[in-house]
Order: sequence, then C-alpha cells, then structure tokens
Amino acid sequence: MFLKYYKPTTSSKRGRRIIKKNFNIIKLRKLSSVLRRPNGRVQSGHQTLRSKGGANFNHYRAVDYLRTRLTLDSTLIAMDFDNYRTGHLGLLHFKNGAYSYILVSEGTPLNSTVKTSSSCVDIKTNLSWRVPLYSVPTKTIINSIETNPNQGGKLVRAAGTGAKVLKKLPNNLVLLSMPSKKVLRVKANVMVSIGKVSNPWHKFEVYSKAGYSYVLNKTPTVRGEAMNPVDHPHGGRTRGGIPRKNPWGKIIK
Repeated sequence: MFLKYYKPTTSSKRGRRIIKKNFNIIKLRKLSSVLRRPNGRVQSGHQTLRSKGGANFNHYRAVDYLRTRLTLDSTLIAMDFDNYRTGHLGLLHFKNGAYSYILVSEGTPLNSTVKTSSSCVDIKTNLSWRVPLYSVPTKTIINSIETNPNQGGKLVRAAGTGAKVLKKLPNNLVLLSMPSKKVLRVKANVMVSIGKVSNPWHKFEVYSKAGYSYVLNKTPTVRGEAMNPVDHPHGGRTRGGIPRKNPWGKIIK
C-alpha cells in the first residue's frame, strides 16, 4: 500500500492524496448485499439528520467477527475493501468449500493459514488468528476484542489501530491499553485477533473536495452564525452570549 498524489491541475485536486490498492479484488455475491442509502431519513421519508445524504449504492460485505467455523483450517486467498469500514478485509477459503470475510491484520501474507485456536503459538506467524485472551503473551498487539464471550469482536476495529496487553490480573481479568491510551480491564476468556488492523495509511488520506465527501454520505453543514436572523437563532451574528440552540430555538447544550 502507498499513497497516490494528484497534480494540482484543478483547485479540487490540490493536496489530494488517496491510498492506491495493489491487490486483486474478489467480490462474492453470496457474501455481499446492497444496503439502502443512509440519507438521514426514516422509513416514512421524514428527514431526521440534515448532514446526511447523497451516498452512492455500495456493496456491504458480511464480515464474520465471531469466526463461527472454529474447527476448520482456512487459507487467506484474497484481499478486499469495504466502503463501510476503514480496515481491509480478507477472504478465507475453508476446506469444506465455504468462504468467509474477516477483518484482516496488517502484514498477513496471502495463501497463509488463518484459523481459530485455543492457544497462541507464535505471534509473528499467527497474524489474524483468533485466540482467547488468556493465551496471549503480554506486550502483544491485538484487535477485534470481544466485550463478552461468544459475542464477536466489538472493540479496536478501525484501520491501523491495536490494543496492547499490559498485565494479567487475578479474578480472570486482563489489563489492556487501548488506542485512545485508556486502560481497560477485560475478561480473560474473550476472543481476540492477533496483530494490528490493516490499512494504517488511512489516516493520511486527504480528499480535498466536497464532492467526494458527498459520495461518502456527508452533505455540507452551514453554521448558524453564517445564516440570517430569520433562518436561525444564531443568525446575523447576534447571538450575544445566549446558549446554543438548534434551528427551531431549543437549547442543545
């Protein structure tokens, strides 16, 4: 993975950089579906969020955070991306012919064996493996952490993030250092994935144009102070120290 820079041929391309993907995408129709565009409206059509809308139709990949096929060995045959997630996905092929998407860890090579095990054998070669937390050595980077057993990965799923195992405590607890530098106590019998979430270059992307944000379901938001007094309580720069209000005059803070 590396960043692709654009020449400033137009003002919208000045400073733009995106991630150039250098892997072949294999999209399985059985594991993907088209979701309804989240345009900030409820089922009746009433608009509830003003800052949403304009998103493209994207294929949502069904990711197996629980790793339901526990006893089967699988091979990582392809990489994929999902518009609804920042980390890259890996396509697993099982011996019985089944396929599954997982949130792959950074550095996991193609054609490597990925499985769910009861113990962590080697941290460097067992990237993306699913193991119980009590078997992971200290100072190990992990991701997709469960909050309760048999629930599926809930914590640390963003691109390039990883939690560090600090210390194993009594009473079946483990001390973890989260990406936000917050320290959490987690049950030792939950399942975790070895390694850091893939696509660490995501934080360096710069879109530099409002049109691309519109494709990502983000419409422009106008500040209330930039409006006229007839359109917003903050309009005309006459707020004068009053509490912040929404466009309908209700206090929001």
